Amino acid sequence: MQLPFDWTRPWDVEWAGHPNWYFLVSKFSIPWLSRGPGSHPVVPPAVFVDEFLEGDGRTELERAGVALPPGSAPETVYKDLLLKPLFSFAGKGIEFDPTQAQLEAIPPVSRAGFLLQQRMHFEPTIETPQGLTQAEIRILYLWPDGGSLTPALSLVRLGRGKMMGVDHNRNQEWVGASAAFFPGCLDT
Repeated sequence: MQLPFDWTRPWDVEWAGHPNWYFLVSKFSIPWLSRGPGSHPVVPPAVFVDEFLEGDGRTELERAGVALPPGSAPETVYKDLLLKPLFSFAGKGIEFDPTQAQLEAIPPVSRAGFLLQQRMHFEPTIETPQGLTQAEIRILYLWPDGGSLTPALSLVRLGRGKMMGVDHNRNQEWVGASAAFFPGCLDT
């Protein structure tokens, strides 16, 4: 198969630098993409913990349709939310069903570094020899100046745990990573 590009040729491209730039774009942008006039329904509603505890974050989540329990006693459990540190990798530090006490235990100066995001529930849909498996599809797009957004690389994550990824699917078969193909990408 002949690829439509040559890796050995010099390319005039711009690359993302430090990994924190990815996390800043990826997680930090979620609250801005999930509310307001530019919001999109595929972005799960999210707010920063400081907004939730000290601002209008709770109202923003309820307005977006997230079911929150009444009150804010220390034992209150937020079953439809995930607590996520902004600068983490591979699901490290993510808390399912955070409590009000957990949120309040984050020092006030650090609360802007954490998200509360609506939990997405994966639906098992892929038939495997071990039974139905969940899938998450991630796509890397290229967007050249003046050009159009083009899918370039895919990653399909398979799992049966609460989250995708190796750490959350230990001792299971037919989980991990796979690939997806885009229509027309294999044309020769």
